[in-house]
Amino acid sequence: MKRATLFAGLTDEERTVIVKHMRLQHFAAHELIYAEDDASTAFYLIEHGGVRLSVGPVALATLGAGATFGESGVFLGRRRAVSAEATTDTDAWALASADLEQIIQDHPAIGLKLSRNFGSRIIQVEKHLIQNRLRPAEALQGLTDEELQELAAHLELLDVGAGSPIYQAGDANDGFFILEQGQVQLRSATGERDLQPGDVFGLAATLADKPYDATAIAQTDATLWQLTREAFETLAAEHPEFAPHLSAGLRTPLPVSDEELAIERLRALPLFTNLDDHTLRAVTQRLVVRPIAAGDIIYKEGDVGDALYLVDKGRVEIVGSVSRKGQVLARINAGGFFGEMALLTGKPRSTGARAAENTVLWALYRADFEELVNVYPVIGKALSQVLQDRLGAAGHAFVEKHLRLISLFSGLSVEQLEDVAERLLPARYRAGDIIYKAGAPANRVHIIEKGVVELRGPEGALTLRDGDFFGEEATLSGEPHLETAFAKTDGEFWELTREELEALILKYPIVGLNMSRELSRKLHRRIQQQAALGVQPAPAPAPAAPAPTR
Repeated sequence: MKRATLFAGLTDEERTVIVKHMRLQHFAAHELIYAEDDASTAFYLIEHGGVRLSVGPVALATLGAGATFGESGVFLGRRRAVSAEATTDTDAWALASADLEQIIQDHPAIGLKLSRNFGSRIIQVEKHLIQNRLRPAEALQGLTDEELQELAAHLELLDVGAGSPIYQAGDANDGFFILEQGQVQLRSATGERDLQPGDVFGLAATLADKPYDATAIAQTDATLWQLTREAFETLAAEHPEFAPHLSAGLRTPLPVSDEELAIERLRALPLFTNLDDHTLRAVTQRLVVRPIAAGDIIYKEGDVGDALYLVDKGRVEIVGSVSRKGQVLARINAGGFFGEMALLTGKPRSTGARAAENTVLWALYRADFEELVNVYPVIGKALSQVLQDRLGAAGHAFVEKHLRLISLFSGLSVEQLEDVAERLLPARYRAGDIIYKAGAPANRVHIIEKGVVELRGPEGALTLRDGDFFGEEATLSGEPHLETAFAKTDGEFWELTREELEALILKYPIVGLNMSRELSRKLHRRIQQQAALGVQPAPAPAPAAPAPTR
């Protein structure tokens, strides 16, 4: 083994580990050891004798004592590319593939040395890398199995001598690192941290494409895996979800080098305009970096408002409805912000947001914001003032956007519509969904904001569109539905419970009148549809205006 190139650099202890798993095998002269296209189950070290390697009738090489053969197929996970035949009586030490894999799982350094001697990364090291370094890493939990495989394929092995810097604070970013073996210390303005094998470092700067904000020093000779900046950008381009998945669930803090810029940008928000630098710095230390791939949805209309966002790089589009590819209402470029009102009020998002290009956001999440309010009372005072100034305008905008065109609420004032808005529940249905079935209990009215619904009952089918409502007859009567309601397209709805509907009719009689008119129109449309199909409609009494219980 000491003379074999494949085992060069191994310590006596490492060679002993391998020898314990080797088995001596005897081959008679001209005995076939393995044939082309056989499975690669072991590789061999010749003790004495000779072995001829061939492809078909062509002899490629004849090996003697001290030579290894069969390792290529084992190391690369491929079937045999050549045949091997003993030229004389031969003894050879065999190391099975399964034993090699176990050795490298238990002693990764052996695998790294075999890889270097072989000239490329061997498959057993690849498995160790994925199973023991990448998959357990908390920082990489957002990656899919396919993305972990791609990441492993792009990682490069790096040796660093004791006392040498891996990078220094302020250095241009050249990717992130995973410690394989040795000791590394991170030194930053906030203190020092000793890293353990498997720890990931330099990731925040890589995701933000910023200089490193700490210094990484090898305390001992260390071996690292590095994803270079170039390899990161290649992966992000070939797999658009890679960077967002890499940051998913990972609270990547804002680099210290960006704090001054973040303070400047926060001052542009009315909530933070009058705060002192000390308080603003505390806010910046709660900001989280979120890379978003071009075209990805940041949030949808109706989602819980859990964060406000500042755009560090890229561009974001604010849209009326993400699911229906609604009209672009605004474009937010680097330095801008969005999402603050939903964070402040806790109400569902009234619009959607998507990345128009590869984008890096700084997010302030609700939980962090609430902690800041508790620690810094001045933020709470500023919040109260902003809400007082803006909620009225926001409520008016909501009414104009969502409720003004719904026939059930025709004739109500802005103030009355704002009262209605407080009672509505948002809902979404996809094309083909059954909203309710005939015979099912009725407990709410469904109002179509966007979409197409078909009602199918004993009297035929009726198609309803934006602004229409349905389910009101059964809801008010307390009887089961007489028809089945299908969503013919993806749709966005508002729902009103029986109790809230009765309260509105009692408070605003015009709602009852609107409902009576719509019942008459609906009956007329159904008769017209039946006539067009040549169906004789059954006689039906004219609908009466609903009379709520007083």
